Amino acid sequence: MKSYDPSDFNCGHLNISVAPDSNHLPSLVVFSNDHGKRVKANHAELQEMVAHEQEDVLKSLAKDHAAHRRNSWPVHGTHHSLSRSKRSTELNHCRKTALHVNFKEIGWNWIIAPPDYEAFQCKGGCFYPLTDNVTPTKHAIVQTLVHYKNPKKAVKACCVPTKLEAISMLYKDEAGTPTLKYEYEGMKVAECGCR
Repeated sequence: MKSYDPSDFNCGHLNISVAPDSNHLPSLVVFSNDHGKRVKANHAELQEMVAHEQEDVLKSLAKDHAAHRRNSWPVHGTHHSLSRSKRSTELNHCRKTALHVNFKEIGWNWIIAPPDYEAFQCKGGCFYPLTDNVTPTKHAIVQTLVHYKNPKKAVKACCVPTKLEAISMLYKDEAGTPTLKYEYEGMKVAECGCR
């Protein structure tokens, strides 16, 4: 078993100034870990994974297209049907769509105002390859690749809210008193992504 050696940890230069008359008093030392660099590194890794995935897909599509051209006669209207198919697929990708909510219809009679609001919802699929606009996590990329290779082994990543916003509401609290809350959190979808 290795004993503790402070030189094993590279913390940089630590400068703590202590008043001469307080040498024998206890001191509180607080360390902070700046997560900013880690977040940037994770984002860079995610961008790299998405780029690799897209590159692999482009190679695969080019190979399939070349094989298709060798094995078939040109068909009139093929380009038109492919572009229509591509548009249809793009419309089915994960995105934020409308969802109008009426509080009385869902049984929330304790809400006084607003009577209804636009909550939005996340709709669509997380198709291979996952692109940057659906802000996939690394896990979502891996899960989607596993699904692409073996659909029985894993399901596709899910299109879910990744950022929510608050709304202002006037409602009756437990005592029946009208209460105004300016920031009623998590009520409206701001962004969707694949998770």
